[in-house]
Amino acid sequence: MKNKRLLLSTVVLLGVIWFFAGERNEEVTLSSPSIVKNHFPRIARVEIFPSEPDLQTVLTVHLESADLDHDGVTYRYQWFVNKKEVSDQPVLPLSGFRRGDLVSVRVIPSDGKGDGDFAQSSVVKIGNNPPVLALVKLLPEQLKAGQAVRAEVQGFDKEGDPIHYDYEWYINDQPVDRSTGADLDGELIRSNDRVAVKVIPSDTFSQGAPKLSNTLIVANQPPEISSLPPTEAEEGKYVYQVIAKDPDGDVLNYRLEEAPPEMTLNTTSGLLEWNMKTPPAENVKVKIQVDDAKGGKSIQQFLIRKG
Repeated sequence: MKNKRLLLSTVVLLGVIWFFAGERNEEVTLSSPSIVKNHFPRIARVEIFPSEPDLQTVLTVHLESADLDHDGVTYRYQWFVNKKEVSDQPVLPLSGFRRGDLVSVRVIPSDGKGDGDFAQSSVVKIGNNPPVLALVKLLPEQLKAGQAVRAEVQGFDKEGDPIHYDYEWYINDQPVDRSTGADLDGELIRSNDRVAVKVIPSDTFSQGAPKLSNTLIVANQPPEISSLPPTEAEEGKYVYQVIAKDPDGDVLNYRLEEAPPEMTLNTTSGLLEWNMKTPPAENVKVKIQVDDAKGGKSIQQFLIRKG
């Protein structure tokens, strides 16, 4: 009986030990801490905009980034000009730098828990603003043959550089050789010509866009008759040399508009002749036209007294 009690006590003791040992193992397993790892943000692309700046430009940064934990991302900037750090702002005005300087930017992302790897942009070069033509105008507006033409030009350069102008003159759509200045010699101008000029601006660094002027059409001027006809015939013959001049230098044609049948007028020399068989019984009306074959003409009318 005593041995049975001892065996029962031993079994109960072992059961208690097993129970508490299992309880301790379960408590250890449930109380183990879980560690969540943070992912730092990454920049996939960084670019400077615009890619072809000038001294009037304010550069900005275009970038693409991601954070796997969806944390808010902030950025720090390091601007470099000719590899020297010059600013830590999000934008960079270029007004204080020089043409030809090389600009880049380094961007460092942060999610508030740490910094990601920096990203470096490609290099952009500060360029030049070429001059711009605002006005190209020909003067005088009412152009005559033999009259010189002048090109009036107004240009603008953003950097204030001195502007040089080259001129290409055209008469009737054909280039005029050896005429590269602002003035065109009047000896080249004929009536009914079409005159224009193309102007090309440039500064020390680059050439601007050319601009074509308005087109002037040279006004045709009528011929001028300067001679006065005799009023009477002498010894049965009437002779009159018509003298006319064309301001444009055009060749003139002479024609009788009204005259007796026997009267003749040389169409090229302007010599008028009339051999009378008998003196006229009444005054004779004569009408002469001189033209330049371009629409310009002059009329002279006179009377030859009866004999």
